[in-house]
Amino acid sequence: MKRLLIALTLGTALLFTATPAKADFDWDYPDGTLALIWAEPGGHAAIFVDFPGDRDIFTIHTTHSSTPNFFSLGYGGAYAYWLNYLYTNIYGDWVYDVYIDQGGGFFWVGTYLLY
Repeated sequence: MKRLLIALTLGTALLFTATPAKADFDWDYPDGTLALIWAEPGGHAAIFVDFPGDRDIFTIHTTHSSTPNFFSLGYGGAYAYWLNYLYTNIYGDWVYDVYIDQGGGFFWVGTYLLY
């Protein structure tokens, strides 16, 4: 499941090509990753570029018109989440530090295990 998630994210990034000039807005993550969001007919698209990549998970929350949307995934409301991969524990779980951005920059809110 973990590898499928990573493969889908990378596959989506390779299928779509966009530049910050084409995007409706972009979001910079503390590790240098750039997310581009732009409106498409019938919806919107989100691209996350994280090369060479390390198992980090990035979320950005938007409306159908590709504008930032305040949303909660359980760690408090935010426009964007960054799950920074730390290590794999002895049980095979991936351990992440969770950072959120409420409009003023990313800050740490806790640690999460992905089983």
